[in-house]
Amino acid sequence: MCPGSPLSIAVESRVIVATLGQDQAFGCFAASTADGNFSFNAPAGQDVLVEAVSGTNLSALELQSPCRMNPQGCIATTVPGRAWQRYSGLTAGQSYSVHAGTNASTAMMMTPINLGVTFRGIPPLTTSAVTGNEACATARLIPTTGGVFTGNTTMMGADSSAPAFGGGAAASCQGCNTGVGREAVYRLNLTARTRVRAKLNGSTGTFDPVLYVRQGAMCTNHPGGGGAGGILFCADDYYGQNAAFDRVLDPGTYWFFVDDCVPGLNGMGRGGAYSLEVIT
Repeated sequence: MCPGSPLSIAVESRVIVATLGQDQAFGCFAASTADGNFSFNAPAGQDVLVEAVSGTNLSALELQSPCRMNPQGCIATTVPGRAWQRYSGLTAGQSYSVHAGTNASTAMMMTPINLGVTFRGIPPLTTSAVTGNEACATARLIPTTGGVFTGNTTMMGADSSAPAFGGGAAASCQGCNTGVGREAVYRLNLTARTRVRAKLNGSTGTFDPVLYVRQGAMCTNHPGGGGAGGILFCADDYYGQNAAFDRVLDPGTYWFFVDDCVPGLNGMGRGGAYSLEVIT
């Protein structure tokens, strides 16, 4: 019920799914079987990061103010995992409601299924337009504070790839032929163990964004990279065709490749306009 269960900063608020109904539809999540409302007051001078999770089920969230009105930033997972979204420009001290949902069964089970929501304030991210970063030597440095980076790979080279139809670390990109997708390169240097969230948006009918990561001092398997290197992990189709990951990374250098998941073994080089959001 509105305004919803009050949230404390960085403390997950949980409700048993079996006690919920489906009261309000999501514009981005027709599969929702149960939803709930949670509330917080926006902190001053900060962006707000909101997460919703429901075990191994799909989840969704959107922000409302007042409760049940003016929804914004609706986002839903297309694979099991946390739905997370950053909201900027909120009015300090104003009450906002998080409308969260899940496709979990509402039947009472021996082990209850929970719908959990968390919010926290984070330093505002800066948005930068990036060009020319199509090779390791020109990789754009991601600040350790993160950021949002916009660009377009349409005219870039198609000279790096995750294993086509591969398994192992690249299993989530199985079915992609990134070898014919045009890519941009980013570098992140970490001096401490850090939780990193990244979201790659930009999907269209002819551009299916995929994000894969290599680790090491050298940007391997790419022109000027110094040899063939493996994929640490690959992210694809987390929010529809858009890619995302949420990982704890050890200290070191990481290379982020913004690429295109081209279906099939053949095809012309593809690319498109994208937005890469990195939160540390």
